[in-house]
Amino acid sequence: MKLSKLGYWFLPPVVFRLMTGVRNGLRRQRALKIDQVRTDLNELREKGFSFFFDGRVIDRFCDYMERDNALNKPVATRRPENQKYLDELINQGYCVVSNAFPAASIREWHDDLKQIMDAASQRCDELVDLHGQASMQTIQELYLGNRINFHLASGLIRLWDVHLLRPQLRSVLEHETLNDIVWSFFGGNPTEPGIYLEYKNKVDWYEPNTNYHSDSPFRILKAWLLLNDVGSRNGPFVYCARSQYLDDWRILRDLLEFSNYNKKYKAFYAHLSRVELAQLASAFPELCAPERQITGKAGDIIVADTRGVHGGTNLQEGYRLQLGLVSSGLGNVFIGNIPDEIKNLSRDSH
Repeated sequence: MKLSKLGYWFLPPVVFRLMTGVRNGLRRQRALKIDQVRTDLNELREKGFSFFFDGRVIDRFCDYMERDNALNKPVATRRPENQKYLDELINQGYCVVSNAFPAASIREWHDDLKQIMDAASQRCDELVDLHGQASMQTIQELYLGNRINFHLASGLIRLWDVHLLRPQLRSVLEHETLNDIVWSFFGGNPTEPGIYLEYKNKVDWYEPNTNYHSDSPFRILKAWLLLNDVGSRNGPFVYCARSQYLDDWRILRDLLEFSNYNKKYKAFYAHLSRVELAQLASAFPELCAPERQITGKAGDIIVADTRGVHGGTNLQEGYRLQLGLVSSGLGNVFIGNIPDEIKNLSRDSH
């Protein structure tokens, strides 16, 4: 047995640590700085949890949560036939409105908008050649006068405010059933929705969103009008039902994401592994259901409370073309745009 092991078992702890420190000091390779700890551990020990952020961050987080619950609590739908959708949305975190638009309208929009996005896809290929797919950058440019985002890892493209290019798409913003669901979900206080056209056509490209995530701890709804049939091989949306509620299992992640702690180093706290969610669903089925792919037909609208844990899947064949809408509640803050007054209370926030 080595002398170090004998010392560990038979010497007093203080003596053993002193002996080990002397030995390591004699062996240290100073040029390699192998003992360097870049974080000031004395400061961490002294400050405790306030090393990461000021305690006022917790107060502001609780204020926003209470305001969201007070101002945006769901109410009954105005049309009784839409209540079933709202109930599903509240209970499981998503619902599907089938055949929301006539097939003829969907075909016309599909053919027109796919042509626009196929041209944009060529620009995506150019950006991948320039920056590399492994850079995982999201490049924002102007396209046809509108903001467009190219996600280089997955090839996903989002063209924003597409209704300005095609005024007939305002009918999506004005859809009676969808508006009733959104209005009721936010207690009659929804914001004006953002609208975008989303296209994914890069088969077998890496999909970062297979790592599941939550968009926000505050109420937020996303809706997608499918412009082509989306089956299990067309990169469908995935959702873990009942995971949308703030609870002990996720509250620290939500707080850290809200605080913006370490965002300087691109930290992200709202990601959850598929293994973690599967085990959570198995052990605590009242908190979370196993992942489910949400497929649909052209003309269907998928509505999801993206506080819940969700993600994407790899595109294995074909493509996915859809119109997306994003709505939040009165007084809510978008988690990606936290005010500086809160960021400034956190370490390395920007």
